[in-house]
Amino acid sequence: MRARSRAIRLACCAAAVLVAQLAVAATKTVQVGPNGALVFSPAAVTVDVGDTVEWQWGTGFHSTTRQGGAETWDSGAVPSPHTFSHTFTNPGTYPYACTVHLYLGMTGTVTVRPTAVMTTTTTIARGSTTSTTTPAAASGTCATISACEAALTAALPAASTATNGKERRVARRLQNLARRATHQLDRATAASSTRRAHLMDKAIRTLERLRSVAENAASQGTLVGPLDPIDADVASLESLARSG
Repeated sequence: MRARSRAIRLACCAAAVLVAQLAVAATKTVQVGPNGALVFSPAAVTVDVGDTVEWQWGTGFHSTTRQGGAETWDSGAVPSPHTFSHTFTNPGTYPYACTVHLYLGMTGTVTVRPTAVMTTTTTIARGSTTSTTTPAAASGTCATISACEAALTAALPAASTATNGKERRVARRLQNLARRATHQLDRATAASSTRRAHLMDKAIRTLERLRSVAENAASQGTLVGPLDPIDADVASLESLARSG
């Protein structure tokens, strides 16, 4: 009994250490106006939920500003040297700009990926404890059409999470396209071999339209959530449709 209790305590400690390691956030640095250039360097960065972006002024009088949407920040227009940081808590793609030099093209983008979900299974045997941690299945790794359809639906933004009319319209359009593609794929799967190829082609064209709408929305800052999972799930569905 003592050995079993000790094993449980050790497993709990190990799990706590693992959670602490997974929870460590990172900081990405962006240079503002390096060497007198009117740019953010790098102009595009990718972080995970919980990570921080720190902007460091190199030269000049600048700001890093985003107003509206799930993530907003504003350093104010200030001279160098200066630093400003923002911690991201919402997945998505967030364009921003220097308000002083916006019309000279001084813009940047932060893409925030959702935090990976981990599943930990602990098996207690007499005198020993085994703990296995497995990452959740990633988008784009689904093996069947039905699994990919479910993954794509989960990756798409919901209209209820939108903060303005443009984001809401994009979310509804993507959901409508996903439902159409699902209907077309289901019909194709149930069809005879002579009809299947035609119906699969229709579904692929709908999926390509969905990807195009999502990419345009991401570039315009009206996509609530990250683009990568949507793109990965669409690619998996297209691959399965072509092979089916």
